[in-house]
Amino acid sequence: MISIAVMSVRAEEKNHRKTDILRTGSTVDIPVEKFHSILDTNIIDTFFICRTCLPHSVITTGNLINTTSAAALHGHPFMSIHAASKGAIVAFTKSLA
Repeated sequence: MISIAVMSVRAEEKNHRKTDILRTGSTVDIPVEKFHSILDTNIIDTFFICRTCLPHSVITTGNLINTTSAAALHGHPFMSIHAASKGAIVAFTKSLA
């Protein structure tokens, strides 16, 4: 993430003013590997399960139901990535409908 830090400094130098950054939850402290792990567990796995089940569901006029958490609709402090991944499941499920 060095390139993001460099871009921030360059923006400050170019604009001759401080760059304001909003820190959302504990995002700054989470390793990239953990970020990917959360997304893989929550949204990527949901995608693969739906992709596998959807053809049968269409043939039998069945339903796919994905469950998630309240974090999908109401972010919680220090859970920004979790909330984003749960919100992605909601949007993904609505798009399938």
